[in-house]
Amino acid sequence: SYPERASQYFSTALLVGTAMGFLATLTGVVFLPYWLSQYSPEVVRSAQWIMLLAPSALLFTIMNEVARAREEFTVYNLGQFLRPALTLLALIALVLTHRLTPLSAALSYVLTFVPLCLWMLFRYCRVYNLTLRGFGAAFRSLLSYGIRSYGVYLFGYLVAGQLDRVLVVGLLDRVEMGLYVAAIALARTLLIFPNAVSRVVLPKV
Repeated sequence: SYPERASQYFSTALLVGTAMGFLATLTGVVFLPYWLSQYSPEVVRSAQWIMLLAPSALLFTIMNEVARAREEFTVYNLGQFLRPALTLLALIALVLTHRLTPLSAALSYVLTFVPLCLWMLFRYCRVYNLTLRGFGAAFRSLLSYGIRSYGVYLFGYLVAGQLDRVLVVGLLDRVEMGLYVAAIALARTLLIFPNAVSRVVLPKV
């Protein structure tokens, strides 16, 4: 809607997203020992270290939304395809080298955010000039938009996406949790088609 302010919005989103990512990291480091009390101290400590990657995961989400806003659906789809593809390749490599452990498997999922985030960040930093000019106005505008539009989105994502895992992780052991996540992921493959349509149609509308 305001292409002349695109650099301000982009810069503000990066700054706020990074701050929220580190807030998520801090929250995870503090509360994971309570949420994962039935797991060994080694697993809890590994989970706390993995929380350091929360900013890159959040920035990757922001880069995806930038691609959608610019209607660069090839870039968006490439990011959506490469992340699970890289994860699959990493898991296969770990199996073939007999180095598959809970920690290495978890890292195979979360580390894929980093190269993709850096690629998209580099791409869009060449398009937009990073600036703090007009930060307050851009922040208020983004916050107003978020309050009005993302409540339902966030609720739907938590309920349909991650909330079940947050609740179940405290009830199941490692093996049962792994089977649960695998079964849920397999069942959700049916969502590929409606998600693909809605994520293109919504920006167009």
